[in-house]
Amino acid sequence: MLLCKPLFTAQFLPKTLISTSTQNPSVVRASLSVTKNMSPTEPATTSRTLAPSRRRTMSAFESRISLVFALASQASSVYQRLLMDIASETSKYVFPKRFESRNLEEALMAVPDLETVKFRVLSRREQYEIREVEPYFIAETTMPGDTGFDFSGASQSFNILAEFLFGKNTKMEKMEMTTPVFTRKTEPVGEKMDMTTPVITKKVISFL
Repeated sequence: MLLCKPLFTAQFLPKTLISTSTQNPSVVRASLSVTKNMSPTEPATTSRTLAPSRRRTMSAFESRISLVFALASQASSVYQRLLMDIASETSKYVFPKRFESRNLEEALMAVPDLETVKFRVLSRREQYEIREVEPYFIAETTMPGDTGFDFSGASQSFNILAEFLFGKNTKMEKMEMTTPVFTRKTEPVGEKMDMTTPVITKKVISFL
């Protein structure tokens, strides 16, 4: 069987515009002549060869080498981070911002960069000192409960204080868990009226 594939060729007809002028200069006759080019155009044939793409596969030895390099890089970054943390903590103890210790033992036992309340030393003894502490509240909350200690109320209050320490405060700053916390026992919530409450009296004088 013989199969014939039709071949289509496009022929372009050039167009020429011829204008002739008459006696009246304002009138211009234009005639359009179309000439047929008898020479057929040869179809442009383009050939494109696609080279087969070959993906290079990684050998088992190369994959092991890349894995070793990745693990070494990760271990190096962790080691550098650990060294930076140790250096920063050591600098806090060697160069503290506030140095109020009287001897080397107190300096080693002191916690660096710990914000404490303001106080005034009244007297010092060999083993202790008496301080006058100013009233100062960092965070305050109440523990609900009508009869004694309530575990659910204590947990709610602890969560409130913990959120404050973890950054839910005005300055959006986190504090260490070694921040001192003051606790005090208060009376149940209620209204009190002392006997010295002034009472308004009015004296009425009757005229007969």
